[in-house]
Amino acid sequence: MFKVVYGLFFLGIIFSSCENKENQTYSNGSINHPTQRNMIPNDSINHKLTFEDEALIDTSNLNKISTIGVLEGSRQYMLGNITATKVNSNSEIMILDAQYGIVRVYDVHSGKYKTQFGRAGSGPGEFSQPNDLFIEKGKVYISDRVNKLQAFDAENEFKHKKELAVEFAPNSICGIDNDVFISGVDYEKFLTVHKMNMLNNKKIKSFHEAYKSDRSLARILLSNNIISCNSQTKTLAVVSPNLPYIYGYDMEGNIKWVSELSDYNPIQTIEKTGDSGKPSITKRINPNDITDSYNKLLEIEGTEYFLLQINRSERNNNEVLYSNNMTFLINAFTGEGKFLTLDFPTVEAVSKNILVTKGQKGYPLINIYKGFYEQFQK
Repeated sequence: MFKVVYGLFFLGIIFSSCENKENQTYSNGSINHPTQRNMIPNDSINHKLTFEDEALIDTSNLNKISTIGVLEGSRQYMLGNITATKVNSNSEIMILDAQYGIVRVYDVHSGKYKTQFGRAGSGPGEFSQPNDLFIEKGKVYISDRVNKLQAFDAENEFKHKKELAVEFAPNSICGIDNDVFISGVDYEKFLTVHKMNMLNNKKIKSFHEAYKSDRSLARILLSNNIISCNSQTKTLAVVSPNLPYIYGYDMEGNIKWVSELSDYNPIQTIEKTGDSGKPSITKRINPNDITDSYNKLLEIEGTEYFLLQINRSERNNNEVLYSNNMTFLINAFTGEGKFLTLDFPTVEAVSKNILVTKGQKGYPLINIYKGFYEQFQK
């Protein structure tokens, strides 16, 4: 509890000090984000990704092998707020459920419940606001918005191994070998990707600058980046919610490539300064146009590709005309991308052999398929 209160107090100090300094340069008008200073020149873009009408794959050819989730019945199959899903080498699917504060483990092929670990709480092995997980070298790593990262031993009945406190609220995590990468805003240096070694619990370096603004409020609230690691190519990809770019880094934080979505319409983000001089930021879906938002950025495990999903919706007088997941395949070596399809549900995990999607049928569902990767390899 002390960590949370201290973090909020520290954040308040940052906002207050910056606002006092910047009142001289801001009027009571509004600022529409993203601003021009966050745009990348065309000559620095390696590839442009376009939304196309023709899909590369036919989702009707996917072979569903199991489904997890019920409205009523055993609590072992009643899902809540699913924040992350992973498939391990033992053909087990792990579902992180923030509503219940647990990770449930099921058999991929049958959907049968096997075990669970963790529980709601703030102590060791407990979750307050768990939001992401990944599996590496027999360990399951889980990030928690309450400034911590925890490790569990997948080879020893998922016993709790260690807890690591961090100075920021993690947005997403991924890892390669013994290095863990955490997305979250460092309030002092305003860097958003942090490389840590889990053998000695040391932070090695930070990189990827936060959203550029004279205001700390905008820098923090507009830097909720999503990251993903590709083990085959040793590449880390980053997307930032208000910007049309996918950044590719090597494991040392050096930029490899930048790709741009040629027709990206971010959620409307308006910054205003009130009479008191205090800024506020409002986000809203455009009531009379198209709005795009990043949904998922995932490694296609065992391959040199990332899978990127963008939710595109269009409204007229706030009435939803359509809402689709635009799905792209991105080469982790080069950043070159291909449009796959626009009728996919949200993808939670994907590999050469397995595709896991999340859906709703009045209650949360996890569907598991075969036959995804083979389609675009033909």
